[in-house]
Amino acid sequence: MTNRVRATDLNSSKEVYAIFTRNKQFNALFTVNNQRFNYNVIEEVNFDPSARDAFRVALDDFRGIDLTIITTNNIDKIDVGIKSRCEIVEVPPLEPERFLPRAEMIIAAEGFQINQSALLALLEVAYENEKDNRKYYKKIDELLRAAQLVSVD
Repeated sequence: MTNRVRATDLNSSKEVYAIFTRNKQFNALFTVNNQRFNYNVIEEVNFDPSARDAFRVALDDFRGIDLTIITTNNIDKIDVGIKSRCEIVEVPPLEPERFLPRAEMIIAAEGFQINQSALLALLEVAYENEKDNRKYYKKIDELLRAAQLVSVD
């Protein structure tokens, strides 16, 4: 079973307990489709201080039963006690050459063509300015908006 949890739903210990409290014996005896874990996915985590303690307890209570995946762009803002219960996996931004096929696919899907070396140069500028995959999408969006303006004129 996969449970997508909105980070905004974890603002108090009451909300954490409502989401993560289940009967442990039921979990030990029954699994969905013979899965080993129940999966929780929480994106863009930034816990409210009143929810941190409850979340730590929930992580401890369901160790071996749940696999909770949390994402954040600000690992330094995650509570030390929560980080100590996690395995931290960093996902660095792609290098421009690796992102190029995706960029070409996006541009082609919008009905435009661009010289591959010009597109790569655009991606390299985005990468050098700030190493963030979102910057690639922003540059592609700017390029497509400019292309639409030119094609309308």
